[in-house]
Amino acid sequence: TCSHATALLLSNLQVGQHKTDIKGFSCLLRLLCWCPAYMLTPDAMETGIYIWTWLVSAAPQLGSLVLSELVDAWIWT
Repeated sequence: TCSHATALLLSNLQVGQHKTDIKGFSCLLRLLCWCPAYMLTPDAMETGIYIWTWLVSAAPQLGSLVLSELVDAWIWT
């Protein structure tokens, strides 16, 4: 699920706080940002908002990456 994927991403970021760790999970981050846009249902959007807020709160260094992906997904819709 999206929550499990978010927890995995965050737990691995906490092990090593290097940029290489962030880049290693860029595909997972992209999927977490784009999945609600593809599904475009109220439940998917609610889940998306929850995980995006969680990601940015727990790992502020991901803020610009999350925002960039969300902008691209929004433009795509």
